[in-house]
Amino acid sequence: MKIGKVYFEKIKTFEEFKEFIEKLDISGDTFIIKLNWVEPSKGQYTEPKPLQWLFECLKGKKIIIESHTAWRNKCLLETGEMIVNENNVDEKKDYLRENDAWFLEFTGLKKVLDKYNVKYINITEEVWKGETVDPGIIQKIVEEKFPPTNHKELYGIIPKKIFGLRNAVLVDFAKIKTDVDCVMTLSTKNLFGLIPDPKRSPRYHDHEKKILSYAILDMNKIYCALFKCVFINEGIFTAIDGPSPEQARLKENLNLIVGGNNALDVDLVTAKLVGIDPNDISDKLLHPVEKVFGSDKGVLSKIPQNFVGKLNYKE
Repeated sequence: MKIGKVYFEKIKTFEEFKEFIEKLDISGDTFIIKLNWVEPSKGQYTEPKPLQWLFECLKGKKIIIESHTAWRNKCLLETGEMIVNENNVDEKKDYLRENDAWFLEFTGLKKVLDKYNVKYINITEEVWKGETVDPGIIQKIVEEKFPPTNHKELYGIIPKKIFGLRNAVLVDFAKIKTDVDCVMTLSTKNLFGLIPDPKRSPRYHDHEKKILSYAILDMNKIYCALFKCVFINEGIFTAIDGPSPEQARLKENLNLIVGGNNALDVDLVTAKLVGIDPNDISDKLLHPVEKVFGSDKGVLSKIPQNFVGKLNYKE
């Protein structure tokens, strides 16, 4: 189905997935794919099957990008204990690397990357090596299209390997998840995950001061200035229903996929489809993004009621 410029469907099979991707008209020779690899508990990461389906549909060179996170590790999964914090990141670099490799093996994602010969570029590692583009170059490109970023240092976090692929299409492939602080974390916030700091706080992650909203806006300005972007939210086999990662409720077989060229529109339609007021996302998280990128909220009233049921982030 199509509402405005946003496509959405309930799907269960590869054939249905392929038909949906074809509607998005994602054409190119090279595709950079930003996944949602936050932590290893089920529903919190892009799992192998949707990723394999995406690889099958995109005919050309494919590169995965993600950064290190403090949550993607075995200890957190098994004990809930946080090992990495903003004060010990430098001494925990090897720990992060080891757990990144463990995560790919544990989830089965490494097999998919190997099968399709897809390279994984870790943004954090490139920044740590100093293999980044002159921030002045990035600033000039971004500010030709958008107002200046709020966090000027983010101009300096673009790896040379990524910048060298500027003719590629960036596919922002996000999971459908609820969160009491953000209401939902979808494709607009997914680009925030490319900030190389494994904790991304407190400089970027403060909800009370609305810092997070502006960091999300900055990352969307940068990557949308550098690449042609396509945004997809998927909850085909797993999604998250609940107020926080600690209180997450796994929602299986939601079978929903939503996509388009405007991240905000895709996210607001996704919210409406699962019974969440889109204005809640705008008010809590995405109002600054809306002011810069705009949205077509008029289409929301045209969405069929009870298309896929409800998710709940409040309790």
